Amino acid sequence: MFLGDRGGTWRPAAEGVRELTSRHLGRDAATRCVGFVRNVVPVGDESYRLPVPEAHVPVFVPRDPSLLPVDGSGSWVGASDAPALLAERHWWLIACEALGWPHD
Repeated sequence: MFLGDRGGTWRPAAEGVRELTSRHLGRDAATRCVGFVRNVVPVGDESYRLPVPEAHVPVFVPRDPSLLPVDGSGSWVGASDAPALLAERHWWLIACEALGWPHD
């Protein structure tokens, strides 16, 4: 969804971020990039739409920390539950750094 493929072209990042914040935070919200996740796929199949062998995907957070996901857009995971549920995710260290959480 972020940048997507529209007729063989990638849309501007600002448009993708605006769609994400509108869908998951209920409105267009200012964001900041806190890092990048590198996806490494030596050879992609027909379902893999990102560049190969590496794609660097930005990770954004809202500038307003009081914004919460809108109802039905997912589940909020607090600091006490997050390590057990999310530590294996490839973006976990970036999220910890952005949120000021320990990540041992």
